[in-house]
Amino acid sequence: MAKVEMDSRGRIVIPKEYRKDEKEYRIVRFEGSIRLIPIPEDPIEDLRERTKSVREDDRSAKELQEEAREALKEQAGE
Repeated sequence: MAKVEMDSRGRIVIPKEYRKDEKEYRIVRFEGSIRLIPIPEDPIEDLRERTKSVREDDRSAKELQEEAREALKEQAGE
């Protein structure tokens, strides 16, 4: 953990070892602290990469809902 100080203009320098390749960040207040969330260049591609281990396919939400409805109907004996 590094200690940083805010200058008279409200700026904080992030130590080099904590910086990533991202150049833009969102600042968020969270449980009494401030968090910097990197903004990826391509948010959609970043989301795909982060979720690929839990996604089995690229079906739409509507398709998944319909499949869930059909499964419930089968379980109910309809």
